[in-house]
Amino acid sequence: MAELHELKRQFEEMQRRFGEQTGMLEQARAEQREALSLAKTVIEQQAAAQRAPSTVYIPRDRKLPEFSGCRTKPGELSVEEWISSMKSTFKVMKIPEEDRIEFVKQYLKDEAKMTVKFMLNGKERSVDEIFDALDKTYGDKLPIGSRLKEFYDRKQMPRETISSYAYDLQEKLSIIQSREPSRVPDVDSVLKEQLVLGLKDDSLRREMKRRVKAERDLTFIQLMQEAITWSEERGSASFK
Repeated sequence: MAELHELKRQFEEMQRRFGEQTGMLEQARAEQREALSLAKTVIEQQAAAQRAPSTVYIPRDRKLPEFSGCRTKPGELSVEEWISSMKSTFKVMKIPEEDRIEFVKQYLKDEAKMTVKFMLNGKERSVDEIFDALDKTYGDKLPIGSRLKEFYDRKQMPRETISSYAYDLQEKLSIIQSREPSRVPDVDSVLKEQLVLGLKDDSLRREMKRRVKAERDLTFIQLMQEAITWSEERGSASFK
């Protein structure tokens, strides 16, 4: 009788161990199936990425500037400004080198488009050759020294508004910056200095000098607004 009980106990123990092993085996199989599924997903994603075309898609709501070579056309950028805009777009939109030539040609119009066509005859090897051809044709021809003199000699003219004078200063300096970006390192400080020096009204000029010294963080635009406000409060209509 004792032997029968012992055999029964051993049998039950074997069943228990078998059940544990079966459970562990099923868990291992489930984990293996999950790992295989994950690996398959990764492989499919990598294959899809390799098959993806290199075509650049332009968002429809992103308006990029065109260049025609006609400076009298409303809203037309200078060639230097347009080239700078295109280079910024390359970075922002991550346009590959091999797609940049065709991309740029989409935004060339009228005379500028014909200029590139006949100067390069479709043999351009990089987008920089297109930019060089446009710069030689439409770029600023005045020596940089003359441009600097033009900027530093600029004064507010009789009956000219402060805003018109200030914006022209910005425009003159932007031409210099587009040709030699490192020529004027601290653009905002130079603009503020020239704005103050060129103001026609002596009292306004002294007051703006004081403001610049007292408020070092004042920007050029803020200084311009300060000058306009001061002149309006003093009733200097000629300098508004």
